[in-house]
Amino acid sequence: MSIARVYSNRSDTPQYKKIFDEVQRVTLKVTGHPLRLKRLTPGGTLITIGVDLELAQVLGACESFFHTNNSGYSNIHVEHAHELAPYFVRGCYAHGKRYISLSCNLCI
Repeated sequence: MSIARVYSNRSDTPQYKKIFDEVQRVTLKVTGHPLRLKRLTPGGTLITIGVDLELAQVLGACESFFHTNNSGYSNIHVEHAHELAPYFVRGCYAHGKRYISLSCNLCI
């Protein structure tokens, strides 16, 4: 189930980080519960974040949720935010079918 869609006229990592930070802030304000990824945090309920295979979007999500990784719980020990991508980022099936590829070394 999609919980949000965001449209932006910019496409860089800081912009997407800000978007994901704001979604987390608003979720906490509205529900009283933090938006957390199930794979990274005890009590997390968000399973994945779907992206359209845009690298800036992936990196922004990783940077935004990096501080929520509880390595004792997740057993994910990483030094850089982008290393979290394989654990919760999922690429859009339709974009993949259109043969849009990432030109980076991230495994998504």
